[in-house]
Amino acid sequence: EKVLPFFNLSSQNMTYDTDINAHGITFSSLSVDVKETLKGIHAIFAGDTLTIDGSVEFPIVLATNVVINGKVDRDALIFAESVFVTEDAEIANDLTVFGGSLEVRGKVNGNVLGAVDNLYISGQVEKDVRVQARAFVFENETLDGYGQELDRLEKFLAKYTNNKVTISWTGVSSTSTD
Repeated sequence: EKVLPFFNLSSQNMTYDTDINAHGITFSSLSVDVKETLKGIHAIFAGDTLTIDGSVEFPIVLATNVVINGKVDRDALIFAESVFVTEDAEIANDLTVFGGSLEVRGKVNGNVLGAVDNLYISGQVEKDVRVQARAFVFENETLDGYGQELDRLEKFLAKYTNNKVTISWTGVSSTSTD
């Protein structure tokens, strides 16, 4: 178990398969896989995909793709083309994303924040969703908060329908499917 801050640099795929109890910085020109527990603040730069199957206390990420299957013990700050939070994933506090697409199927105990092109939420968000996006899709009633950009009709549709709700960023149109 590492206890000092660390710096890893690799031109190959990297895998964390042992617990690490230290702050760290990771650079990989390919993919990074987290299979165990990383405690502390971790800046992770992946040229391709970051996959979190274990847990990371506080990730700060710059990657092409991010897949969270495991747990984030505090906040997550992510800059990526696509971010996928699976059904098995849990974010203990806030999830902040800047990038192309964000899909949340798991649980976020805090807020979902940021700016993306496309936002899809079918998981559980305990607090607010404050994301600037071109297109929103909410598929359940677990959203308690909404971005200020949504008008009252769109809030009503997103909150109270059991059917799929699509809300455009411009607020011009919103559609619901039966």
